[in-house]
Amino acid sequence: MPKFTKAFQSIQYRGPDHTSTVSLTGHNKSVFLGFHRLAIIDPTSKSDELLQDRPEGKDQNVYLTCNGEIYNYQYLIKKYSLLVKTGSDCEVILQLYRQYPQLWPEIIEEFDGDFAFILYDANLGICLAARDRMGVRPLFHAHSKNNVAFGSEGKAVPFVNVRQFPPGHWVKFSQFEKYQPESWVMHRPYFRINYESAQVVIRELFTEAVRKRLMSDRPIGFLVSGGLDSSLVAAVAAKLLNKRITTFSIGLPGSPDLAAAAIVAKSINSDHHEIIISTADILEALPAVVRHCETYDITTIRASIPMYLISKYIKEHTDTKVIFSGEGADELLGGYLYFHKAPSYQAFQTETVRLLKELYKYDVLRGDRTTAAWGLEIRVPFLDADFLTFVTNIDPGHKMPKIPHGFVQRTNHGIEKALMREAFAGYLPESIINRQKEAFSDGVGTSSVAALKKWASEHPAPMVDIPGAATPQTDEARYYYQLFQEHYVEFRGLYPEYYWMPRWFDNVTDPSATVLSVYGTFCEKVLPKS
Repeated sequence: MPKFTKAFQSIQYRGPDHTSTVSLTGHNKSVFLGFHRLAIIDPTSKSDELLQDRPEGKDQNVYLTCNGEIYNYQYLIKKYSLLVKTGSDCEVILQLYRQYPQLWPEIIEEFDGDFAFILYDANLGICLAARDRMGVRPLFHAHSKNNVAFGSEGKAVPFVNVRQFPPGHWVKFSQFEKYQPESWVMHRPYFRINYESAQVVIRELFTEAVRKRLMSDRPIGFLVSGGLDSSLVAAVAAKLLNKRITTFSIGLPGSPDLAAAAIVAKSINSDHHEIIISTADILEALPAVVRHCETYDITTIRASIPMYLISKYIKEHTDTKVIFSGEGADELLGGYLYFHKAPSYQAFQTETVRLLKELYKYDVLRGDRTTAAWGLEIRVPFLDADFLTFVTNIDPGHKMPKIPHGFVQRTNHGIEKALMREAFAGYLPESIINRQKEAFSDGVGTSSVAALKKWASEHPAPMVDIPGAATPQTDEARYYYQLFQEHYVEFRGLYPEYYWMPRWFDNVTDPSATVLSVYGTFCEKVLPKS
């Protein structure tokens, strides 16, 4: 047990409000359960403890530890007439298991939320683990001949063979059975819907995706880079709440993101916080970012640094606990600039599906680790289950870069995510609706990437060959790997299989969009004649 306790304490920052543990012995096995709580729904002490249910006249319990939210918990309580004891949204998992055992585990399909949970039935010696469809909430696992362990981060699982539990999967096993994950992902054919109708449905589904995520008993804030995705999240939320919201942006002095975010903030009249950082701040944060993110992928590290620093500011200067962000839009809608080179509709669709399946290893990982490092919770409306299902399954031709209605073609390229831009025309100033995709690390200030490259070249790390994983080829990549090795040299399951990199462009060795030939080429809005 001591090694489990030590591993559990290594991620205490994820839940700074309360810690609870339970140690059990039964069925010739020892069980340790621990929960670091970040109190968002029902912040009272009633929901502080590890959720458990003890029926009348029995000594044993059913225990639940859950990271995340079940956004439709009130609907589930009403639908199944559940008797609940706390205000926690996660309690519906426990009570559905207790009151409707015959529905498990298929009822997981009904959970609308972002979650990773472990449910342990001490009466039967049964364990259930599950992770949301996109892996918005993290879950790691490892097992040996006699032991199984789960944790929210790799460092919290005290085994060498730790790896990520796959998104959209659940596993149910007893203490007497072999541990074997099983898929519950559903696949559907394309929806037959025209472009104009798709805009209407997208507007309704995305608005609902934002609305359901506004449930919180703690203060909410919005990360706004000034790009289309995060700006839309904030604009839709401001309309729904009909009150002044709090927004945050970060960048080096004079960065394009700071300028664009200021336009957004003025447009929606938000209480805006502008965090200006230096290259020294970026270099100072780098080792901690690698440690928290548990990866050495180049683009993940570059983009994680400003997100880590903005989360630090929010933690130290505000009482905000829940933050909204725009992750997932580019994977879902083909928003990266390299999609301009997609050779066919099918290639476009195949690439979006691949990116979505791998999202939990890159942008979703970044969003979770950099915010959890400072005791914050991130919410990502673009990865809402209903919105995701619809957009994934419409005709991929609707999502290809194109010239939106009312735009004039300035080059031989359209603009990415035209469908989303047209669906929400009027929600934001035209300079934001029309803004081309900019990588977070570039939008914060291209000198941030230059500073990282320069520092790495001045502190050269040895060349390495990593069979079965991404092998660093540049000074920057080798330096990140060296920092990663300081903590995770034995954690093979954390090694990225490949570096995130654009496709369909020849001789591209850097993940930045600035190296692509389509960077800076876009269409502009037709202005009315005077």
